Amino acid sequence: MKAAQEEARYEAMSEKQLAREFNALEKKMIEHAKNLEFEQAAQVRDRLAEMKKRVFGVELASE
Repeated sequence: MKAAQEEARYEAMSEKQLAREFNALEKKMIEHAKNLEFEQAAQVRDRLAEMKKRVFGVELASE
């Protein structure tokens, strides 16, 4: 149920809003990594990957 709600939320966002969300998550992930909070960084990374998958409809290769 939660996944469907998130997908609907992403569909309602403009491209600019999606870009801001992606950037915010990437910054959060980097900050966790800098603070040696690797589990939290991995959780954010996974959330970001799932978000991109839902928005773009495909899994993206690791960057």
